[in-house]
Amino acid sequence: MRKRFARFESAWERYFETQLADLTIEREIAAQGDEAAGLQQVILEKTRLFFRDFGYRPMEMGLSAVREKAELLRENGSGQLTQAIIDKTRNDLELMASDSMIEPFADVDTQEQVLGEIREEIGRLQLKMGRFTEVLTMAEERTVELPDARVKTTSLEWRALAARFLQERVLRQITPENQDLLTFVARLWEESEEGIRIADVNLMAALDARSIKGEEQTPREIATQGLERAVHHFETSIQTIRKKQDEYEKMVKVQLPGVLADLETLIRNRQYDRLEFQDKTLQMKAQALTFRDRVVKFSAIAADRITLAARFVGKRSSEISSRIRYLLGFTKKEALSTREKRDLTEYLAGVRIDPSLPFIYKRLFDYQYEIDRRFYVPPRRLFDLVAESYRDWNRHLETNLLIFGEKGSGKSTAIRFISDELFRDHTTVYLRFDQTFYRSEQLISRIAAALQIRDAGSGGSSGNGITTAEELIERIQRRKRRTVLVIEDLHNAFIRSMHGFEALRAFWTLMSSTKENLFWVVSTSRYSWNFFEKMSGASQYFSHIHDVGQLNSDQIREAILERHRSTGYRLEFVPGDAERNTRTFKKLLGDKEQSQTYLQESYFEKLSDVSEGNLSIAILIWLQSIRDFDRETFRIAPLEIIDMDKIEVPERNVMFLLAALVLHDRLNEEELAMALHQGVTECRLMATRLKSKGLLVEGKNGFQMNQLVYRQVIRLLKRRNVLH
Repeated sequence: MRKRFARFESAWERYFETQLADLTIEREIAAQGDEAAGLQQVILEKTRLFFRDFGYRPMEMGLSAVREKAELLRENGSGQLTQAIIDKTRNDLELMASDSMIEPFADVDTQEQVLGEIREEIGRLQLKMGRFTEVLTMAEERTVELPDARVKTTSLEWRALAARFLQERVLRQITPENQDLLTFVARLWEESEEGIRIADVNLMAALDARSIKGEEQTPREIATQGLERAVHHFETSIQTIRKKQDEYEKMVKVQLPGVLADLETLIRNRQYDRLEFQDKTLQMKAQALTFRDRVVKFSAIAADRITLAARFVGKRSSEISSRIRYLLGFTKKEALSTREKRDLTEYLAGVRIDPSLPFIYKRLFDYQYEIDRRFYVPPRRLFDLVAESYRDWNRHLETNLLIFGEKGSGKSTAIRFISDELFRDHTTVYLRFDQTFYRSEQLISRIAAALQIRDAGSGGSSGNGITTAEELIERIQRRKRRTVLVIEDLHNAFIRSMHGFEALRAFWTLMSSTKENLFWVVSTSRYSWNFFEKMSGASQYFSHIHDVGQLNSDQIREAILERHRSTGYRLEFVPGDAERNTRTFKKLLGDKEQSQTYLQESYFEKLSDVSEGNLSIAILIWLQSIRDFDRETFRIAPLEIIDMDKIEVPERNVMFLLAALVLHDRLNEEELAMALHQGVTECRLMATRLKSKGLLVEGKNGFQMNQLVYRQVIRLLKRRNVLH
């Protein structure tokens, strides 16, 4: 009997112990709920303070300032938009931005202080979980059959399980680091500057429009509409802030109490195994991710290599097979149909900027327009190289500089910014060889005129002026003032002919003899430089040489999007049949933001491949891709470039003519005849035929390559071993 009572006593002890454990958990969860409720209020208060001071307030400053300027311009609609009005508007906006709007964004210390207070509150709640009982004996099953009590128990590491459950399900998610709040403010800073830039760029365009005749938009319309787009930009940014704040507050208001309720439900339903399983899942997740990442990375690398190898082998096999069949006479090269030829000609004739585009768009995307520094993508190391060469010249070392690159690669723009930033201590003289010549007298007269060296009766036996390099060298060496001399487009100072190098030889002599008095900055095209180097070892004449190179796909994208964003228009990419049929795009249907991101990445990847890093070509193709636009949005059609390799140019004479224009940039009929050793009439016929196909354009100084087909022609000439 005594043993029986002892067993009953032990069973009831376990029974009451498990009931006490249930009450302990309920009490601890309730206490934690009270702490979480207090935490909720503090975090929400700090969050509202953060978004107010570092989001809404500075953005609303920008919005109010731009809106006020737009209303002023509308109210004075009958008056003339003078430069004084535009300058005052720009200065007021710039002053507001630098003094008031930007300051909160730049105050990272105060931002960090507010976020630190949020971290402290979250950390305090985590510390309060240290009051939880470490281990509890819980009842899995509990029944009473008087006088006996039956209990099946399990040991529960309550403190560790509850802490990890709360940490992983909500606390980690609401930390400022996980929400990237500092990064979010930095992005708002960029958007605020972009809003002011939209206003500023449109105001500058309105100023330029005053001197352009025939423009449909008046300067006031350009300025007002630009400011309205800036207003819309700020309003969109404020909506972004509100969305971010709502998402964060929802986590604090809903998820935090919801997780505690879920934890209580699991305990009340005695689902301890599920709680422990979730805990093990959370612990294993980090380790599993590390292993999975390694597997995914290895698989991706292997798949890429296999794909590239398959493409290369397939392409080479196809090329070799096609070439063999063609040489053996089994196949003919596919010719363009009449319709394709007409479409190609119409496409190439459309390289001019559409006059119906808004003036601000025409201005920013005209590659001949002198952009300002904010749109410039500088070549890597160029400015350091120029600064080094210029510093050595100031120490009276004989240094100079050559910049070479493809047509449209930004040589002239680079020289302009270099001159503005580095050559402030000396007078800078600019001379562009915009017309082809090859006689030394022509070179001497151009340089003498640029340097304002006038004959005083000492030049030549007849006294009619300086005619030789030696005379010009003597006059330059007698000058007391040291000068920076910028020579652009040296490739126009020769013709590839037996008697076409007279000016170029005089140039080498002149430059080599005057480096003490003149700091020479020379630019030329890539292919002419390669020719100079093979012909005369031209690198011996320069102390510093820089290839401006090509832009990568990210730089091409940023250069174009920076221009577009500054107009204030929204952007929408229209999917084509190829994109619609991809598995990736189908998965993104219904998610406009993600699908637009995919289409944008796809477009710029193709654009970079087609333009091969040449920004001016990329800009021309971008303009050709504009499907339509309205007052708010530009829609960009899929990139569809006609295959230029199908152009029917089998004659070697035609390819030599194209190669001559690549080498010289521009040649008239007589110069073409001299370079090709053919008659003027024959050269005129070839050039006119290529012009009618859209491959050449004719200007006042002769024929030039159509920039839109520049890369394709280069590839064609290299493949035919005409250009090296």
